[in-house]
Amino acid sequence: MLDVETCALSFRLLRMNGYGVSSDELSHVYEASTFHNSLQGYLSDTKSIMELYKASKVTISENDLALDNTSHWSGGLLTEKMLSDGVQTRPIYGEVGYALKFPFYATMERLDHKRNIEHFDIRGSRMLKTEYMKCRVNQDVLSLAVEDFTLSQSIYQDELCRLRRWAKENKLDKLQFVRQKLTYCYLAAAATLCLPELSDARISWAKNSVLATTADDFFDVVGSKEELENLVGLVEKWDEHAKDEFYSEQVKILFCAIYTEPTWSIGFCSPKP
Repeated sequence: MLDVETCALSFRLLRMNGYGVSSDELSHVYEASTFHNSLQGYLSDTKSIMELYKASKVTISENDLALDNTSHWSGGLLTEKMLSDGVQTRPIYGEVGYALKFPFYATMERLDHKRNIEHFDIRGSRMLKTEYMKCRVNQDVLSLAVEDFTLSQSIYQDELCRLRRWAKENKLDKLQFVRQKLTYCYLAAAATLCLPELSDARISWAKNSVLATTADDFFDVVGSKEELENLVGLVEKWDEHAKDEFYSEQVKILFCAIYTEPTWSIGFCSPKP
């Protein structure tokens, strides 16, 4: 078997990227711990135990008992080590505490990237010349991570500006009753679809979320019966809507914003099965 840290890290990365790899190798480590002193040998390596714990959280089945057992066992060991004065003075203490408090499914990928960059930047005095630092950070990899993070933030800022222009061009800012959720909607998209090449998907997600929120507020808060019937009629006619008049400026703004958004148009115009 590969060393524990490499095996656990590989398992976690493969599963997080959609590969249904078996947890058998990790279960061997847990089974071995029941016959030997778990604080001896390689299992005294806090980094290896932490990687085992993080890997045990990437389950794809409710019946994966091997991972459940590994999680309970490794989590217990890490908690014990956190109470050790020797560990509290080491840089890995912060990593262990973060892993125990925030499993991977409770974090946002880009925020994790930012934290890792700050944590592993050995140019800072906090991690300089520490004998326990086994991560041996490659400065080229760290520089690449910084460059990627900086580029992604630039892309996100540009997309948010585009969305604000879109909202203004469609006069959505004139609808005073609407909850101002544009930034919130975009954050949800960017947190889920963080890769730079998914720009169109993030923009579409955010626009559709804003339009759905606007329509919901219109129906729930200010729309009169006549306005709501008018809007429903316009949507039902879709490309033939020019035959009808807009009951109010609010109906006109909302319908035009929906009508000119390509993904909504595709949805309404798609042939029914």
